[in-house]
Amino acid sequence: FCSANPTLGSCSNDNGIVNWTLGMLQSGATASINIQATAIADDTFTNQVIASSITPDPVSSNNLALTLISVTNRSHTQPAPTNSLIATNSAPLLSVIANRTVHAGSWVVISNAASDSDLPANTLTFSLAPGGPPGASVQPTSGLFTWLTSDADANTTHNFSITVTDNGSPALSDSRLFDISVVSRPLITGISLTNDWVNVTWTTVPGDTYRLQFTTNLSTPKWISVTQDVTATISKITHSHPFVPGPQHFYRVMLVP
Repeated sequence: FCSANPTLGSCSNDNGIVNWTLGMLQSGATASINIQATAIADDTFTNQVIASSITPDPVSSNNLALTLISVTNRSHTQPAPTNSLIATNSAPLLSVIANRTVHAGSWVVISNAASDSDLPANTLTFSLAPGGPPGASVQPTSGLFTWLTSDADANTTHNFSITVTDNGSPALSDSRLFDISVVSRPLITGISLTNDWVNVTWTTVPGDTYRLQFTTNLSTPKWISVTQDVTATISKITHSHPFVPGPQHFYRVMLVP
């Protein structure tokens, strides 16, 4: 053994075994080492470079480089061919985004999460595909999606696509598609009185929570909740409660955040 000269890191000789401490290799970077040795016999030898890491490259060939050295003169100092290890970029992974149904006038907020296995960690940027409804957006660094719906969106379904892109070389990305269906605001569809019980029916979105209230005076209303908040399991709810004597009753239903 004569010498070993790396372009990055440091190396040492242990009885003819060259230990090359490379450390963390940036994505897309290349590190090389040139080894010179004196041959003591005519033969063919294998020069092997093995990369080990806490997170090895998923492509196993990028962690192992092999070069054959053909020795022709045992008294001649012959340089070994250069071996290179190249760090590759892995694509980020964006979590699945569920479809959902909301009432018109609702503020839609969706938190998005993405991961990237590269070390050092790549910078991830989120984006929303063009063509969505006005006001829909995604925050580039956090991935937070927001959209304030309106009555004009009622009875429509909008398709969205969010993409996360890393800053590796080459830049790689992952995308997810999801739908948001918009129905009308909660609508009271029926009120009836049976044996001194008032029955109120209204439209819902399963999974949403509602509050039913009444007042006897719309000029100076004092709204009173007639029941605890109700979480819908079907698309319509009917609630029955005892009738409170009075000349008139007005009802409203509210979507609870």
